[in-house]
Amino acid sequence: MESLRMAGRGMAGLAVCALSACSTLPRSGGLQVIELEAVTPMGVALEGAACTLDNGQANWTANAPGRVTVVAGAGALVVRCRTADGLQRGEVSVAARVAGGAGTRALGGGLMGGAAGGAVGLATYRTRGDGYNFSGVAAVGGAITGALLGAGLGAATGDSRHEYPERVRIVLQAQPVVLMPR
Repeated sequence: MESLRMAGRGMAGLAVCALSACSTLPRSGGLQVIELEAVTPMGVALEGAACTLDNGQANWTANAPGRVTVVAGAGALVVRCRTADGLQRGEVSVAARVAGGAGTRALGGGLMGGAAGGAVGLATYRTRGDGYNFSGVAAVGGAITGALLGAGLGAATGDSRHEYPERVRIVLQAQPVVLMPR
Protein backbone atom coordinates (compact mmCIF):
# COMPACT_ATOMS: atom_id res chain seq x y z
CA MET A 1 0.00 0.00 0.00
CA GLU A 2 2.82 2.37 0.90
CA SER A 3 4.52 1.82 -2.47
CA LEU A 4 1.27 2.72 -4.28
CA ARG A 5 1.01 5.93 -2.25
CA MET A 6 4.60 6.87 -3.12
CA ALA A 7 4.03 6.04 -6.81
CA GLY A 8 0.94 8.25 -6.82
CA ARG A 9 2.91 11.11 -5.31
CA GLY A 10 5.66 10.60 -7.86
CA MET A 11 3.18 10.69 -10.76
CA ALA A 12 1.58 13.85 -9.33
CA GLY A 13 5.03 15.40 -9.10
CA LEU A 14 5.79 14.56 -12.73
CA ALA A 15 2.46 16.04 -13.85
CA VAL A 16 3.09 19.28 -11.95
CA CYS A 17 6.58 19.53 -13.43
CA ALA A 18 5.38 18.95 -16.96
CA LEU A 19 2.51 21.42 -16.66
CA SER A 20 4.71 24.10 -15.12
CA ALA A 21 7.14 23.79 -18.01
CA CYS A 22 4.35 24.10 -20.56
CA SER A 23 2.98 27.20 -18.89
CA THR A 24 6.22 29.07 -19.55
CA LEU A 25 6.05 28.62 -23.32
CA PRO A 26 4.49 31.40 -25.41
CA ARG A 27 2.42 30.28 -28.39
CA SER A 28 1.40 31.66 -31.75
CA GLY A 29 -1.52 34.00 -31.60
CA GLY A 30 0.01 36.92 -29.72
CA LEU A 31 -0.86 40.44 -30.77
CA GLN A 32 1.77 42.39 -32.65
CA VAL A 33 1.86 45.97 -33.92
CA ILE A 34 3.23 46.40 -37.44
CA GLU A 35 4.16 49.73 -39.00
CA LEU A 36 3.22 50.04 -42.67
CA GLU A 37 4.98 52.26 -45.18
CA ALA A 38 4.05 52.62 -48.85
CA VAL A 39 6.64 54.04 -51.27
CA THR A 40 7.17 54.51 -54.99
CA PRO A 41 9.91 52.54 -56.79
CA MET A 42 12.12 55.62 -56.25
CA GLY A 43 11.57 55.44 -52.49
CA VAL A 44 9.23 58.43 -52.21
CA ALA A 45 6.70 57.96 -49.41
CA LEU A 46 3.05 57.77 -50.44
CA GLU A 47 0.30 59.05 -48.18
CA GLY A 48 -3.10 57.43 -47.72
CA ALA A 49 -2.54 54.06 -49.39
CA ALA A 50 -5.29 51.58 -48.46
CA CYS A 51 -3.89 48.22 -47.35
CA THR A 52 -5.19 44.77 -46.55
CA LEU A 53 -3.20 42.23 -44.54
CA ASP A 54 -3.86 38.47 -44.47
CA ASN A 55 -1.97 35.66 -42.72
CA GLY A 56 -4.32 32.79 -43.50
CA GLN A 57 -5.89 32.98 -40.02
CA ALA A 58 -7.39 36.46 -40.17
CA ASN A 59 -7.29 39.66 -42.22
CA TRP A 60 -7.05 43.35 -41.40
CA THR A 61 -7.31 46.72 -43.14
CA ALA A 62 -5.15 49.75 -42.51
CA ASN A 63 -3.75 52.86 -44.17
CA ALA A 64 -0.11 53.45 -44.97
CA PRO A 65 1.70 55.13 -43.47
CA GLY A 66 0.25 53.81 -40.26
CA ARG A 67 0.17 51.03 -37.73
CA VAL A 68 -2.00 47.96 -37.48
CA THR A 69 -2.33 45.33 -34.76
CA VAL A 70 -2.34 41.77 -36.06
CA VAL A 71 -2.40 38.30 -34.55
CA ALA A 72 0.97 36.71 -35.24
CA GLY A 73 0.92 33.28 -36.83
CA ALA A 74 3.25 30.75 -38.39
CA GLY A 75 2.10 31.58 -41.94
CA ALA A 76 3.33 34.39 -44.12
CA LEU A 77 1.64 37.78 -43.84
CA VAL A 78 0.54 39.07 -47.25
CA VAL A 79 0.20 42.85 -47.45
CA ARG A 80 -1.57 44.46 -50.44
CA CYS A 81 -1.80 48.24 -50.85
CA ARG A 82 -3.15 50.63 -53.45
CA THR A 83 -3.46 54.37 -53.79
CA ALA A 84 -6.90 55.98 -53.51
CA ASP A 85 -7.09 56.47 -57.29
CA GLY A 86 -6.08 52.82 -57.85
CA LEU A 87 -3.27 53.75 -60.23
CA GLN A 88 -0.49 52.41 -58.01
CA ARG A 89 -0.54 48.98 -56.37
CA GLY A 90 1.85 46.73 -54.56
CA GLU A 91 2.02 43.45 -52.69
CA VAL A 92 4.57 41.91 -50.37
CA SER A 93 4.65 38.60 -48.51
CA VAL A 94 6.42 38.74 -45.16
CA ALA A 95 7.58 35.45 -43.62
CA ALA A 96 7.02 34.83 -39.92
CA ARG A 97 10.16 34.21 -37.91
CA VAL A 98 10.62 32.30 -34.70
CA ALA A 99 10.84 34.59 -31.69
CA GLY A 100 13.57 33.47 -29.31
CA GLY A 101 14.60 29.87 -29.76
CA ALA A 102 14.50 26.38 -28.39
CA GLY A 103 17.48 27.08 -26.13
CA THR A 104 15.68 29.94 -24.42
CA ARG A 105 12.57 27.80 -23.89
CA ALA A 106 14.67 24.89 -22.61
CA LEU A 107 16.29 27.13 -20.02
CA GLY A 108 12.96 28.63 -18.94
CA GLY A 109 11.27 25.23 -18.86
CA GLY A 110 14.18 23.75 -16.91
CA LEU A 111 14.10 26.51 -14.30
CA MET A 112 10.33 26.38 -13.84
CA GLY A 113 10.22 22.58 -13.93
CA GLY A 114 13.06 22.37 -11.42
CA ALA A 115 11.30 24.76 -9.04
CA ALA A 116 8.01 22.85 -9.32
CA GLY A 117 9.74 19.48 -8.97
CA GLY A 118 11.64 20.66 -5.92
CA ALA A 119 8.42 21.93 -4.33
CA VAL A 120 6.65 18.61 -4.96
CA GLY A 121 9.65 16.67 -3.66
CA LEU A 122 9.82 18.83 -0.55
CA ALA A 123 6.05 18.48 0.00
CA THR A 124 6.36 14.70 -0.32
CA TYR A 125 9.27 14.74 2.13
CA ARG A 126 7.39 16.85 4.69
CA THR A 127 3.98 15.15 4.46
CA ARG A 128 5.13 11.55 4.55
CA GLY A 129 5.26 11.54 8.35
CA ASP A 130 5.98 7.84 8.84
CA GLY A 131 9.32 8.21 10.55
CA TYR A 132 11.58 7.87 7.50
CA ASN A 133 14.18 10.54 7.00
CA PHE A 134 15.09 11.18 3.39
CA SER A 135 17.42 14.11 4.22
CA GLY A 136 16.01 16.16 1.36
CA VAL A 137 16.69 13.48 -1.27
CA ALA A 138 13.05 13.72 -2.39
CA ALA A 139 13.31 17.48 -2.91
CA VAL A 140 16.56 17.22 -4.87
CA GLY A 141 15.27 14.30 -6.93
CA GLY A 142 12.07 16.19 -7.68
CA ALA A 143 14.03 19.28 -8.72
CA ILE A 144 16.28 17.29 -11.05
CA THR A 145 13.35 15.39 -12.59
CA GLY A 146 11.37 18.62 -13.01
CA ALA A 147 14.31 20.41 -14.57
CA LEU A 148 14.89 17.61 -17.08
CA LEU A 149 11.20 17.40 -18.00
CA GLY A 150 10.88 21.17 -18.23
CA ALA A 151 14.00 21.53 -20.38
CA GLY A 152 12.87 18.73 -22.69
CA LEU A 153 9.41 20.19 -23.14
CA GLY A 154 10.82 23.67 -23.56
CA ALA A 155 13.22 22.56 -26.28
CA ALA A 156 10.63 20.41 -28.02
CA THR A 157 8.06 23.20 -28.26
CA GLY A 158 10.49 26.11 -28.50
CA ASP A 159 9.60 26.94 -32.10
CA SER A 160 5.97 27.64 -31.29
CA ARG A 161 5.96 31.44 -31.08
CA HIS A 162 6.19 33.42 -34.29
CA GLU A 163 6.35 37.08 -35.12
CA TYR A 164 6.52 39.34 -38.15
CA PRO A 165 8.97 42.19 -38.72
CA GLU A 166 7.93 45.36 -36.89
CA ARG A 167 8.04 47.42 -40.08
CA VAL A 168 6.78 46.48 -43.55
CA ARG A 169 7.61 48.57 -46.62
CA ILE A 170 5.45 48.10 -49.69
CA VAL A 171 6.62 49.39 -53.08
CA LEU A 172 3.66 50.53 -55.16
CA GLN A 173 4.04 50.29 -58.93
CA ALA A 174 2.12 52.34 -61.49
CA GLN A 175 -0.60 50.25 -63.11
CA PRO A 176 -1.17 50.39 -66.85
CA VAL A 177 -4.22 52.37 -67.84
CA VAL A 178 -6.40 50.67 -70.42
CA LEU A 179 -8.38 53.07 -72.60
CA MET A 180 -11.54 51.66 -74.08
CA PRO A 181 -12.62 52.99 -77.50
CA ARG A 182 -16.00 54.71 -77.61
